[in-house]
Amino acid sequence: MKNRRNYYRILQVQRDAPAAVIKASYRALMQGAKMHPDLGGDHTQAAFLNEAFAALSDPVRRIQYDRILDSVAPPPRQAASSTGRALQTVQGSKESDCEFCAAPCVAIELERPEAACLTCGSALFPAVKRMDGLEPGRATAHIRMKMPMTFRRSTLVQDLLTGTSLDLSLNGMQFCTVTKIETEEKLSIDCQFCSAVAVVRNVSPDTSHARHWRCGVEFLTLHLRHDRGGLYSTTA
Repeated sequence: MKNRRNYYRILQVQRDAPAAVIKASYRALMQGAKMHPDLGGDHTQAAFLNEAFAALSDPVRRIQYDRILDSVAPPPRQAASSTGRALQTVQGSKESDCEFCAAPCVAIELERPEAACLTCGSALFPAVKRMDGLEPGRATAHIRMKMPMTFRRSTLVQDLLTGTSLDLSLNGMQFCTVTKIETEEKLSIDCQFCSAVAVVRNVSPDTSHARHWRCGVEFLTLHLRHDRGGLYSTTA
């Protein structure tokens, strides 16, 4: 099973999320984040959401699906003896931690751009700091783009929050939201542009919208939804 079809990741919930949270997240994505085709959402993304919700909202199907996850998940981290550490070195099975939830993951997973944490569903692929004009095929430093997005805070991982992107780059993004966020807080972000873990660098009142906040974040991990377009030119 590929990470890109991880149902928990698609619905942006943790694996132990109760049925009520799964249902609420599904509704928030379809309606609040406007992913339903009737609200301008992408038909493919909506189909994935429906597929994931159908599986996780049915208790029997969810148990069967969890068994599939268990068959591909890395073994839990254990205190290693000297023999165990030696064996780990020989096998090359080093571990790293998810930037968002700190769950252990196999380090080799970080080499796959689409890799996601099996615990929280956040992107694992490290974001690379880009410098303007130095990347082949780079079209622009950033673009202004308004699109619905969802995010979770590392301090309240069960709460699925919504916002609207303002501008995007390969290094980070700005968005507005009704939720006041603290600087240096970590967020798990999902939108049509990307899936990412980011750290909040600045927060200020949004003067164009009453009771809204403008937030600037820097990507720590990044999975681009599309290989080309927007931030890249069509030719290298």
